[in-house]
Amino acid sequence: MLLYTIVFYFVQSVASFCECGYAASISVNGTLETFVFTDLIESDFLHIANVAYDTDWSRQNYSVTAADARGPYGMQFSVDKIISNPLPNASAWSGPGTMGPDPGVQLIVDGGNPTDGYIKSAQMNSVREDLLFGTYRALMKLPSVSGTCGAFFWYYNNSQELDMELLSSQFFPSNNTGLINLVDQSLASVTRGYAIPGTEYMVIARLLLNAVALTRLPASRSAISLTGTLTTTCSPNTSPTNRTRPTTRQSMARTTLSPHMLVSFDADRQAAAERRCTDPTASESFCYIPDWYPNNDLFTEYFSNEQNKTHNQTVYGKNDAVRTVRSSACGVFCIILLMILAAYARVI
Repeated sequence: MLLYTIVFYFVQSVASFCECGYAASISVNGTLETFVFTDLIESDFLHIANVAYDTDWSRQNYSVTAADARGPYGMQFSVDKIISNPLPNASAWSGPGTMGPDPGVQLIVDGGNPTDGYIKSAQMNSVREDLLFGTYRALMKLPSVSGTCGAFFWYYNNSQELDMELLSSQFFPSNNTGLINLVDQSLASVTRGYAIPGTEYMVIARLLLNAVALTRLPASRSAISLTGTLTTTCSPNTSPTNRTRPTTRQSMARTTLSPHMLVSFDADRQAAAERRCTDPTASESFCYIPDWYPNNDLFTEYFSNEQNKTHNQTVYGKNDAVRTVRSSACGVFCIILLMILAAYARVI
């Protein structure tokens, strides 16, 4: 009995990481403040064999008329334009994917004049629609073909969304920089014919492989009662000078990582967060969200790749999650200790 008590206590003690949430230091009006998010969505697109089976993301298949696209052509978002190109093994973080260069999830937009009036494009939405507040991050490589738009945004409806849009026509290859357009669609913007890239906020950033973060906090201008989804797309440029016009040739954007921390509006998820956080003063009851910095490979820290840091979270493939060679050393130690205890139990 004492042995099983020890084993139970040991298992319980290592299962307490991040129970109260994931913390981040975020600049608000020039001042760093700490925010805690209770839920997470993590997608390691470098190692997911087929995004079609990813329960966190849904490939979109729908059309937008030319009138709604506000241009001469419509858009057809097709699942055929979303291709998984994973790295060949779980421990690899660089090199080509199983289908060639540019590993990750590839989002493709067709080039040339479409015979049916619809330009084929790609879009993925998060399955969860309960995203109230959060810090949403992605690592994206955008196409250099002029006339495309890579976007990453929080979406409620066409009049309530926060967009981060990157237009290939705004790349500056000479110094590897480009403009990031931040667009806040609102009821007021609808009356003006919708906000468009370049009319709201623009920042210059290095864009060879761009890490972008979109944060929605209670102090945001958006109504706090709204919940939405996350969306990533590669589509024709819808800027005023190039309204839904085809590119000269097919182009491709890719997404390699997708760690998102959020506060859920769902009552069940809120209740689950309260049950998990039994002692907010305990060591490592909060886990700080690591930043991604450019390095020689695409190595990314995922909580779901570490032992006991995503208890009660909804992460695709968590039970058989990819374990990296850089994961916590506790994993091996825990297994060895439990094997010794189990062998001892058989002896006595």
